[in-house]
Amino acid sequence: MSSQEEKSQEERISLAIQAIKARQIRSIRGAARTYNVPLSTLVHRLQGRKPRQEVRHQKLTEDEEKLLIARIVSMDERGYPLRMDSMKRTAEAVLAKRDGSRSSRPTMGSNWVLRFVNRHPDIKDRYNRSYAKGKRETRGSPEVIREWFELVRRTIEKYNIAWEDVYNFDETGYRMGMIQAAKVVTGTDKTFRRKALEPDDNAEWVSVIEGINSSGWALPPMIIFKGKRRLSAWSNGLPDGWRIEVSDDGWSNEKLGLIWLKEIFNKHTKPRALGQHRLLILNGYGGHNGPEFDQFCIENNIIPLYMPVHSGYFLQPLDVGCSTPMEQSYRRELDLRLQFGIHHIDNDGFLAIYPSVRAQPMSEENIRNGFRDVGLAPLNPELVLSRPDCRTNTSTSSAPEDQDLPEF
Repeated sequence: MSSQEEKSQEERISLAIQAIKARQIRSIRGAARTYNVPLSTLVHRLQGRKPRQEVRHQKLTEDEEKLLIARIVSMDERGYPLRMDSMKRTAEAVLAKRDGSRSSRPTMGSNWVLRFVNRHPDIKDRYNRSYAKGKRETRGSPEVIREWFELVRRTIEKYNIAWEDVYNFDETGYRMGMIQAAKVVTGTDKTFRRKALEPDDNAEWVSVIEGINSSGWALPPMIIFKGKRRLSAWSNGLPDGWRIEVSDDGWSNEKLGLIWLKEIFNKHTKPRALGQHRLLILNGYGGHNGPEFDQFCIENNIIPLYMPVHSGYFLQPLDVGCSTPMEQSYRRELDLRLQFGIHHIDNDGFLAIYPSVRAQPMSEENIRNGFRDVGLAPLNPELVLSRPDCRTNTSTSSAPEDQDLPEF
């Protein structure tokens, strides 16, 4: 049957169903004869079976689509609207969970996102609105800052989150190799300025994921070296709970972000939780917002809230309370080595100095001050809004995950 004939038959089946439901025709057999459609097809359609062309394009079940829609709405409400690639990977994660026995990971078609969005008007409206919101001027905008604090307030009230269950985490990079008089520390929120910090193309980076609690204590860090495999000797002499991982570029990715969430955050915070839910404040860096990351949060009552893009320097406790003293401490350690004729720092050298580098910057006082100074603990938006750099007209920042969205 050609596509045109198939379409014509579907139209006749639809008319037959309408006639039966309106009691214009009393029998299914009579409706099939009147509208010239197969009796078995009409029976199946009345039982809820979908047309073949629709089944061919719709890999998710109705319940799975509802789950995905709920995820899209939830991510949007928590400050990170899903973009095209993220939505596709989230759907593939749903399929993978259902078909766990398959040897290869299931994939969605290249046009699946467009069809899905167009089939769900509510998602279509939310999708377009989120895209426009991501393109507007955000850095320092009083409107966006007020929205952020309102999001925090609503979330805490909705889940009855205790302030002792509020956390922040971020990834910071440290330049290694030859020790030079240069700025050597950068956070993930400063991604687009990394090149300016590298005097040559051979520089290597080690990154560290740190997490802090509003009460003033720090989680064990995760240190990420550039490499293919982890050496067991690296862990010798490190404090308990510290974790070392490797990646191709020395920065985290979705896999390592999930490991941090499971093996450090959940492991060390769940026993100390006062309430049922824990609040985790983070930026929208791609390694910290994959579908598996979000699913684990859902399953373990962790509520991730994503700050407005490129706002960490004034909204993130780690940036405000610990970043500057951490940078100063790292520089002092490098200067000390220069005095003894050490002009190069490698992985072992970094591990030798990092425990002392972070000791004072990650103090209880600095951590508490960080949460206080960004207006989070206690909740005080005016503390941020009153600053001179909080202004309406600022440079335009891009939406999360710099990808273009289609026009609908």
